[in-house]
Amino acid sequence: MLCELGPGVNHCRIQLVRNQLRTDGLSDLTGGGFATAADLSGRDLMRRLIILLMVLSIFPTGSGWASPQAETRAAQSVIDERLLGLLPPADLVGVVDLPALLTDLLPRLEKLGVKGAPQLASEFNKILAHLGIESKQLRQATFAFSLESFAASGLVLIEGVNPDQKKIESLLRSYQIEYRTLDHQGVAIITMTNPPSAPSLGPLSINTTDLSYAALGEGRVAIGELSQLRQAIERRQKPTPAPGSQIAALRETNPTSLLRFAFNLSPAMREAASSQGDLFKSIAAVNVLFGDLQVAPDLALTLNTLMRTTSAKEAVELEQGLKGLINLGRVLLANGDPNLTTIINQVRVSIKDRDVTLRIALPASFIEQMAPRKSQP
Repeated sequence: MLCELGPGVNHCRIQLVRNQLRTDGLSDLTGGGFATAADLSGRDLMRRLIILLMVLSIFPTGSGWASPQAETRAAQSVIDERLLGLLPPADLVGVVDLPALLTDLLPRLEKLGVKGAPQLASEFNKILAHLGIESKQLRQATFAFSLESFAASGLVLIEGVNPDQKKIESLLRSYQIEYRTLDHQGVAIITMTNPPSAPSLGPLSINTTDLSYAALGEGRVAIGELSQLRQAIERRQKPTPAPGSQIAALRETNPTSLLRFAFNLSPAMREAASSQGDLFKSIAAVNVLFGDLQVAPDLALTLNTLMRTTSAKEAVELEQGLKGLINLGRVLLANGDPNLTTIINQVRVSIKDRDVTLRIALPASFIEQMAPRKSQP
């Protein structure tokens, strides 16, 4: 089975080989796959950490934590229209709660022994120490990304820190990352001249050409594509409001989430979906897609994604189309990867008026089995 997502663009290739599902071009969210401690060291790990937030922003994952600290996190994961106004117009916007990600989720994964988490946590803490930053200073990241031919480019604003530029440059040199410095309206910009390779997930990838950094003041830094970073600097005096549909959608998401996102489908994406046949045509009726993912204290995951159409009739067609895709996936995965089978068997689709909700609930036992088995004494 071959699924082309549009002419002249990256494509999703699904092949059934000896009753096993294989996806070409699939890599993990940190740009190349967790492997050994040697793989996750030096310049390679540094570039992964630099783009980690950007990748998390692109792929819809997030977490609401059922813990005593939930009210504190809710105050940090806020929809700040002024910050969104600094970002360029985009298909995908949202916020990431950094304390939940870096001081809660990552240490939990490290303790559980999830592959790669200990190395990532160690290197991240070393970078913060180099910059003289404590992880508790970080608040949230506000992001905006545009997708053209399934290649994303955009900008991430990180709140709560304002590291010294000399320390940033020293850090880059220590990882043998080449860079140049620019000035735009009195703001110093650091641009990588040997940018990392673009991370990807199936057909999706992030453009890392001209990956740049700048401190915008007020305890806020920006990381992203150079031209969009320049626009953010220019918008400081007069922010441009984000689309009302995206703002309204974000406000409907869980305020205690690790990530809250809203995604407007562009005309090109609708056309690409419509060209894939009846199973995909109903997806073109989605006006806005938004949601979050709940993560319980035991790391059980529940992803809720709501797709809003313009009419109840379109919602019914979308529900039927999604169920058809899910059933097709079950057939393809019947004798394939057991982890993928577990995930697709937990997918539930429901409908209310013109909204269709897709829910995936993964128990803690599923997360635990992803961790390496401890040898018996």
